Amino acid sequence: MCWRGPEGEAAVAQKLPTLLPAIVALLSDAIAEVRSAATDTTDVLLRLCGNRDLEPHLDQILSCARGDKDVTKCVRDLCEVVFVQQVDGAALAVVMPILTKGLRSRNLRTQRQAAVIAENMCRLVPSAVDVMPFVPQLLPLLRRVSEEASDPDVRAVAG
Repeated sequence: MCWRGPEGEAAVAQKLPTLLPAIVALLSDAIAEVRSAATDTTDVLLRLCGNRDLEPHLDQILSCARGDKDVTKCVRDLCEVVFVQQVDGAALAVVMPILTKGLRSRNLRTQRQAAVIAENMCRLVPSAVDVMPFVPQLLPLLRRVSEEASDPDVRAVAG
């Protein structure tokens, strides 16, 4: 692969906010070969995020994005992560499939935990430019949870 090596991997990692949503959408394709290629590609792309806080959870994130693993458990495990490393667009791109599933969940605890993950990660983003690609997807989900959740604590965390 022509992008291998530190410079090439960094260049691809910068494009993860654009690449991952397109590839993750193919994880549920009707054609088995497309799903298989999307799984392999997603696995490679996830590992390029460079965030040590997320690295132990990448297999679980891939399984959840594929629909093989329950989103509730994945969100619960990610909620327990103490993010200490700076979060950039690549790390946000990695967790977005899980956050969107968590915020769309009917389980209030999962919604709350997904909102907590979003808040914790966004606090560590050095530049608003890194968050901007995700605002159109994330903000309406957070707004919906903050307006429609029956639990006031969930509404407060999402708001």
